[in-house]
Amino acid sequence: MVDNDCDGSVDEQECGRAEHDNCAEALDISEGGAFEVGLSGARPDYALSCGDVAMPDVAFSFVLDEPQDVKLTASGRLARAGDEQATLGLLKSCADVGQEQKCSQGFPGQIRARALAPGRYYVVAGSLLSAAIVLLLVMGPLEVLLPYLVKNTLGAGAGGLGIVFAAAGAGAIVSGIVIGQRGMGRRHVLWMYLGWAVAVGSLAAYALAVSVWQAVLIGLVEGAGMTVGNVIWETLVHTHVPTRLMGRVSGFDWFVSMGLTPLSFALTGPIAGALGVEATMIGAGALGTAGVLAFLLVPGLRDPERAALSSA
Repeated sequence: MVDNDCDGSVDEQECGRAEHDNCAEALDISEGGAFEVGLSGARPDYALSCGDVAMPDVAFSFVLDEPQDVKLTASGRLARAGDEQATLGLLKSCADVGQEQKCSQGFPGQIRARALAPGRYYVVAGSLLSAAIVLLLVMGPLEVLLPYLVKNTLGAGAGGLGIVFAAAGAGAIVSGIVIGQRGMGRRHVLWMYLGWAVAVGSLAAYALAVSVWQAVLIGLVEGAGMTVGNVIWETLVHTHVPTRLMGRVSGFDWFVSMGLTPLSFALTGPIAGALGVEATMIGAGALGTAGVLAFLLVPGLRDPERAALSSA
């Protein structure tokens, strides 16, 4: 049984840990061959340069007695239904991610190394967790349908839309100032995802607004919630990612997070034409919120805040 929020009460059944969850329990693959290891119960132990900070991973190891060409491939669903995207990292030492030799992410993830020097090496494999799917659901309806809604449902023009956007900016400023003064809080991972969930859920609230002033209030909440999540996320990235990898990890994070946005824009019009503007916004808001909150179920995701609580 697990006390998942450190309040002294048992909250849920303990999830099983994944085999070979870290380098101390790495699976020896020195003989080569094909190996199947699931990610169910795995924790995000290692911040690879081509992976996501919240990516659950498992570890392998191999020893070379002489220089040798090595090919590594990670494919399959990695214990996540429908997720065949794999991330692979080749490391000389797990204690120092800065000693990462190579990193690859794709369908499948592949690493090739020629004349690899003798010694022990570690391989970290995982599946990518990011905001890409959530943004696929949200960005198109927000950017495409909100202006349509303000004009055709609320009867306002560009000025009204500008006020709604300005309200979101004001909410962001206020929440940024509050976090800057008060800090992230001890349960910062929980607050981060709740902030994002509130911001994404505001998309459905926009569809229910009947006047501009209601949309303005929703905009305030949206901007505040999104900023809470983003500020905490960026702080965690800068805390847990080695400085020498910061540019690569941050760039990859933004690339993956925004990668499906064009598709979201392209799909929004046809879907709204078939289902209606309000139904599309409500559906996108509900699905996006559920997707954000689902990340809280990932084993080990809240470990950083638990470590902070135990040391307090």
